[in-house]
Amino acid sequence: MPKSGLSPRELALAIGASESSVKRWADDGHIGIAKTAGGHRRIPIADAIRFIRERHLAIERPEILGLGELQAAPEAQRAASPADQLRAFLVDGKAAEARGLILSWYLAGQSIATIGDEHLRPAFETIGSLWLDSSDGIFVEHRATEIGLAALHQLSALLPVPTSGPVALGGACSGDTSLLPTTLVAMVLTEHGFRAQNLGANTPIASLTHAITRERPALVWFSANHLDDARAFDRDLIALSSTLERFDAMAILGGRALAGLSNPMGPRLRVARSLTELAAWVDGWNQRRTTP
Repeated sequence: MPKSGLSPRELALAIGASESSVKRWADDGHIGIAKTAGGHRRIPIADAIRFIRERHLAIERPEILGLGELQAAPEAQRAASPADQLRAFLVDGKAAEARGLILSWYLAGQSIATIGDEHLRPAFETIGSLWLDSSDGIFVEHRATEIGLAALHQLSALLPVPTSGPVALGGACSGDTSLLPTTLVAMVLTEHGFRAQNLGANTPIASLTHAITRERPALVWFSANHLDDARAFDRDLIALSSTLERFDAMAILGGRALAGLSNPMGPRLRVARSLTELAAWVDGWNQRRTTP
């Protein structure tokens, strides 16, 4: 697991730089630092990762950062797309390689939305159809999902966590047991400055409404990749809209099941067809919200 903080010397060793350079970057404000009780510099891991991504630095000793999985991720194969590489690792149950590959994309500067839309989504769409042609397809899919979730949780620990941004909360609707989509949404929103609270899979509207009443979020998300009853979901959206109006909040809806709804949108509801679309909408919404 990633460390919570690094000394300047540790970061210097990790990226192949001199300790004096790291101290200078910290003193100039390029790297966030904290001070110990004894006055020693400590670099939060999220600030170290942000600096590495912004400067496009190579990591020479990933184990110092607590990211030993990067050593298991091979160089990209020219004949395979990133999604195909990930799919192969997931199908074969190569957890360290899959985690290392996902980490390498983030450290190279890719956003969570890009990683989700361009790599994870096509890989899992292919894996999700294996049961049609293979007797072990369900086993492979379940194992791949666990590996993917572990990778995302590890990556979440590298994201800078906002301390004063707006609250966002959400989850997957009743009957939807998918954990990957709502986890990715929470990560995208964290990356965009929200204090995201993920309620997880199979979240009833009543539970979501209670959470809205208690936490007063500015933004709510709801993932629907499977619906037990589309008409009941339509009624739930009416109730959700009323709650959103009462607390002056907005909601983003997403998921494959929305394609079958008659009209899921309303004055407080928006539909995002991808994580990239979600990120773009949130950027615009944030700008409108903070512009006098």
